[in-house]
This record gives sequence, structure tokens and C-alpha cells, in this order.
Amino acid sequence: MWFWQAIASAFFFSLSVVVSKTLLPKVGTVIVTWGLFTLSLPVLFVIAFRDGIPAVTSLFFIGAGGSAAVFVFAKLIEMRSIKRQSFHLVYPLTIFSTVFTYILGLLVFREVISPMAITGMAVTLVGAYILNVEKSKEGIFEPFMHLLRDKFSLLVLLAMVLTAVSSVLDKTALLHIAGANAGATLFVENILMS
Repeated sequence: MWFWQAIASAFFFSLSVVVSKTLLPKVGTVIVTWGLFTLSLPVLFVIAFRDGIPAVTSLFFIGAGGSAAVFVFAKLIEMRSIKRQSFHLVYPLTIFSTVFTYILGLLVFREVISPMAITGMAVTLVGAYILNVEKSKEGIFEPFMHLLRDKFSLLVLLAMVLTAVSSVLDKTALLHIAGANAGATLFVENILMS
């Protein structure tokens, strides 16, 4: 079941990115970002409370509130970069969010390093390199150096670090809600972000 949920999530995420890129030239960055958080609230409400209101601890609110605050800034930075730069140059950098999240998970939650995770991160970094491989004619490390010199690429990388911090706070919230109710957590966070 989780496989199909992941595929559906990836599809809807991709759709939201395309819609966002289409709307950004016509509508302000703040409005598009607000819409992303707000339009999903009715669906999240149904998912969140289909089994009743879950019990929470005070750490749930710290995690959910912190995640919401950090993620708003991350999304605004990301949307601003997408609006100002070519989509194909900036958006592939979002794959670094996975690397940053894994590193923070190791540090904060003392998660275990697995060979599969290391392989996945290596594939992610190789993919980022390949996406900028045309720059390798100027030097083998030039694809990565180009990322560090481009203002919008740096902004997206900052947004990905903030997204990783938000994920750590998400997990904190999930650890402090009955049944690790992801729907209720996301509903509360989207209300706060809206």
C-alpha cells in the first residue's frame, strides 16, 4: 500500500510544481505559496479526523509549530527562486533535501546509517552532477561549483536545508501524537502555515 501512496504523492507533488510554475508569473509568490497550504485543508480535515481527535503532548505543538514556521520560509524561498530562474536549472536541486534530511536524522534522532541509504544518497548526488554535466567541460567539479556561484541555486539549497529542518520537526510532532497520525499532523501544520 505504501508504494502506491508514494507514487500518488509524487504525482500530486509534480502537479503542484507545474501549476505553481505556471501561476508564479501571474500571481505573487506569497499567494501561490499560501494556496498550496490552504487548498488541501478540506481533504486533510477528512483524513485527519476520520478516527476521531488524537491525543497529543505539548511536544506535538512545538514540533508542528516549528515545522510550519520553518517550512513557510523554505517554500517562499523555493518559489521565489523558481519564479526568477529557469525551472530546469533550479528545481533538480530539490533532491538535496533528501541528503540534508538524512544527515539531520542521523544527528538528531541517532538513526542508523544503512548501506541502502548511502547508495541512495550517492545516486542522488550523481544525478545532480549529471543534470549539470554540460559544465564538466570546464572542469570535473564545475557542475557543483556552478551551483555554489549561482544566487538562485544557493537559495534553493538554503530552502532544502530548511526543508530538512522542517522534516525533523515533523518527526518530533509525529512522535508525540497518538498513532503517529500523519494526517492530523499535516492538517495542523497547514492551518498554521495558512
